[in-house]
Amino acid sequence: SSPCLVCSGYPEQRPFEPPESSPCLVCVATSMKTGTPPMVRAPDMPSRTDSGSSDDAKPSTAAADAEAPAVVVQHSFASVQPDLPRKPNYWISCCKACVLLCLALLCQPIWFGTAIVLSFALTGVSIVAGLPIVFLILYFYSFMPHNDLYTQLLLLSYKVLFFARYKPTARGDMLPGLLRPKEQLEKRAIAYAVNILVPLSSEEEFKKDRITFTSTLGILFEENLHRLPYYQRNAAFAPGEDPVEYVMSYVGDVFPHVNQIYREKTSDEACTQLAFFGLGAHRIEVETETRTDEHGNEVEAKMYVVRTNQLSQLPVREGFETYGGDAYFDAEWRIQKIVFQTQLASEGLPGPLVTVRPGERGWEYAKFCWRSSLFSFVTLVDHLYGVHMQA
Repeated sequence: SSPCLVCSGYPEQRPFEPPESSPCLVCVATSMKTGTPPMVRAPDMPSRTDSGSSDDAKPSTAAADAEAPAVVVQHSFASVQPDLPRKPNYWISCCKACVLLCLALLCQPIWFGTAIVLSFALTGVSIVAGLPIVFLILYFYSFMPHNDLYTQLLLLSYKVLFFARYKPTARGDMLPGLLRPKEQLEKRAIAYAVNILVPLSSEEEFKKDRITFTSTLGILFEENLHRLPYYQRNAAFAPGEDPVEYVMSYVGDVFPHVNQIYREKTSDEACTQLAFFGLGAHRIEVETETRTDEHGNEVEAKMYVVRTNQLSQLPVREGFETYGGDAYFDAEWRIQKIVFQTQLASEGLPGPLVTVRPGERGWEYAKFCWRSSLFSFVTLVDHLYGVHMQA
């Protein structure tokens, strides 16, 4: 079978859907494996940033439908529950530590020689610091070798915070007499935002929950982590490789319990479940459309809409697909179409609307773009801004 053109092929052209040969199955898992979302271009597909094309809301002709390839239903991989009881996985063991230590000792002469050549005055310091430095270098190269230092430190720091966090109890830590008195909270400006200040603590915190030196170091580490170098590497999973198992091998020890299991994640019915019973339920809107029935009469039809085109004009890096997509459902909750607001990248203005319907070319890829955009929209707007900055 041919490779997946969404994840690993044709970087010079952007698809509006995966080809019928092998559609993308593991967009989110590929993002963790490669460090970047796997959105690249494929041949013979209309571009969502092409200012010269638009097939907005025009029904397909019989000839066009006959020429359109059959829709490929993507296969979903089963969900994997984290192991209980939880045990931290830092990719280090006594055996591995001994091997890395031996390799560090073997590399020590190289370190010493380089230090002597660079500066004789720093030789003593290098003797003391060289061994742990070389050990750390070898340690970071021993796991997630295809990712950069930014991704490795981000994952490791989260694991440390997860397993080192203090778990308070109501009887010992939450007595009314331990509450802090009312006071003006210290605030700090949010990076990448305009005139948004958030407090470093909350009014409900207790006396011993003050910002400490170590927590201040943690804040500085978090705010400057993005300064580390990172790179993107497009790759695809091998045939038969389970992306869910791959992801769980790295984050299974901190992954939350899966409460809502989707038996199938890419079908039209899965979109209905996601919109009405899942992540998009609180964003459902009602819209009335005027249609022409089989007798030629104009009638009004109620449609349910879950919109993400508010993100359509956000800039993205070269080779990445733009956000967006408004999914429309009929009165029986069946998905009817997805409307995309394109970009005119050269002019910095919104482009024409592009509508994709079930059975048309690009339908599977259109659903993929809408699902990804909905996840980003709810995380950024409803959770990060609405919960943490306004609640």
